[in-house]
Amino acid sequence: MATMQTMKMASYFSNLLDRLTHRQERDLLQNQVNELSDKLCLTENLLNDTKENLEYSRDRQEQLSIRLAWTEGVVSDTKEELYDTEEDLKYSRDLQQEVTEAAKEADNTLKAYRKLVLPIVLEKLNDLMERNGSTEIYKFLDQFDREGWCLERACYTLIKGSIYNYFYEKDNLGHFENSDGYDLTYWREVMEFGDCDYEVQGMHEILIGHTLNSQQAKYIEYKKELHKRAAIAIINDHLDAIVQTHPDLLTCLEEKSISSSDTERVESIE
Repeated sequence: MATMQTMKMASYFSNLLDRLTHRQERDLLQNQVNELSDKLCLTENLLNDTKENLEYSRDRQEQLSIRLAWTEGVVSDTKEELYDTEEDLKYSRDLQQEVTEAAKEADNTLKAYRKLVLPIVLEKLNDLMERNGSTEIYKFLDQFDREGWCLERACYTLIKGSIYNYFYEKDNLGHFENSDGYDLTYWREVMEFGDCDYEVQGMHEILIGHTLNSQQAKYIEYKKELHKRAAIAIINDHLDAIVQTHPDLLTCLEEKSISSSDTERVESIE
């Protein structure tokens, strides 16, 4: 009896032990399944990330391909523009050389023209002024001596001396710094033909007034010679500009010479 009960108890505990063993194995298997499931999810996530990265890489590659194609197009256009620029530069250099050569040729032609024409014009000019006077001829040519330097040089050949020393107080005040040829000629004439009034102020004499005696015979004769020399100087300095505006220069000089003769005849009668 006791043995039967013991065997039942042994069988019960044996079954119980078997169930416990199966449960542990099942729990172990379940844990392994869970771990595998987690790894599978992780793998799927990694795979999805990899797919997204691959798609991004493909898009990026496509963008880079487009940009590369655009860059190659720009480089190609730049090469063409550079080639065109080099051709334009070469053309410009050739054109510049042609212009330079043309300018040299024109300059040589002009020099030859001056060498040929200038003596003829000066000879005609001198002849006309000797016969009919120089007043109207000078007035005609004066338009080309815009600042009066030809007149001033001619004046200096007739009236020597320094206006800067003679009118030292005006020079000290800077009066002559911005003077043109006409102004300097006037003061040189005042120095030679004028009367000056001075006033003593401190240690200096100050010019307070002056008159230019333009009616005296000496001054009138000087003026005729001045106009003659100034006219010659203007022809020498500005022949090119004169001929451009007056191709019939010799005819113009002839006409002005006749007028000059009439003018000086009237002045001599007066």
